Amino acid sequence: MTPIPRKAIHALGLAPIGILFWFYLYVIRQRLLLGHWPRPSQPDPKDAGFVLHHLSLVLGMTLIPGISLMTVGLILHRRSVDPRFRWMPALLVALASFATFWGVVRLDPGHYVDWFWD
Repeated sequence: MTPIPRKAIHALGLAPIGILFWFYLYVIRQRLLLGHWPRPSQPDPKDAGFVLHHLSLVLGMTLIPGISLMTVGLILHRRSVDPRFRWMPALLVALASFATFWGVVRLDPGHYVDWFWD
């Protein structure tokens, strides 16, 4: 069995950061469209346009826990197939990415996450 490439594991580990970037790009797009920063219920993100961008965020944000668990599973699998695989850097990347995602979602000074899920 061929091991999963190290770069693929790192890319999957960085997915929460990518979703976060994609989310704030959506917020900026709404800001440019509206002329002001979005606030909870003003406007409803489902009705504010950019449907494909919105749907990709809903899917991506709901899959974050599964993506993180799958990353850890792939790290463990790669380690079992290739004992020389340096698993600690891959695990640290995944944990840092997941922690950054949840930290930003919890702190969210602009209340954009509240607006998005409102």
